Amino acid sequence: MATDVLTRFAPRQFPAIEELEAVVDTSWRRLATVVDRLSDPLPDTLDDGGWDVRHLLSHLIGAWQRVPIHAGFFLTGAIGLPVPMQFHHSYWIPEWDTAPLVAFRLAMETAVDGNKQFLRRLEPGLLTQSRSTPLGEMTLHQFLVTSYDRHLIGMHLPQLEAFAG
Repeated sequence: MATDVLTRFAPRQFPAIEELEAVVDTSWRRLATVVDRLSDPLPDTLDDGGWDVRHLLSHLIGAWQRVPIHAGFFLTGAIGLPVPMQFHHSYWIPEWDTAPLVAFRLAMETAVDGNKQFLRRLEPGLLTQSRSTPLGEMTLHQFLVTSYDRHLIGMHLPQLEAFAG
């Protein structure tokens, strides 16, 4: 019990996992609101970048799923090992060709839940681990915020909103 009290009132040295969970929750809430505005069957129109909504949804699901994979590179003892990332990839699986909207939503929701479980397992001190990425040198904390907010929301929310009308 004494340790619990000391932990609660000790100055924080690392970013809080709860702050990252809040970023995940906010990102998911914003995406889910737009996903729920999409019509089923999904339209097959292309956006300015040449993506249809199915490929965009597949990319969003894949992006959520890949965050813990990329994070694993930050958690390894091999300091010089860069974090590999694919950009502009749809992470397509054949089932997406005919999947109803609910399948995309369930897959994304499950990936979000997996990210929250991943965050809960992290020791806060690990968030300061730094690695080289295609986006430059960054800490795990910076990578997670970039993934959950800047990538999913900053880049793809407007793209998804255009499909929702």
